[in-house]
Amino acid sequence: MVSVLLRSLVSVIKDGHCEMVPLMRILPVSDTAQLWKVPETEWGNWGLEDMRKVSTYMEWAQQWNAGNINNVDDYEKLLLVTCRHATGTENFKIE
Repeated sequence: MVSVLLRSLVSVIKDGHCEMVPLMRILPVSDTAQLWKVPETEWGNWGLEDMRKVSTYMEWAQQWNAGNINNVDDYEKLLLVTCRHATGTENFKIE
């Protein structure tokens, strides 16, 4: 994940847009931050309903563009800023 993000940032700085979108589009993203804090050994204990909260980057960006995602943390802002198809990210400030 870190490698993809770093390569994405270099691409954005160098070319003005992210060349990694084809790879990023299949990365897992969730708007439920608690899922990322679950230890790997406990993933099997989560129910199907919880796992449905994880989607691909492409699906998640589409949901963002449709206005279905309102609250994003700094990591999610970073993901959106690197995608040239994500709308409304030009005013993001990552602190």
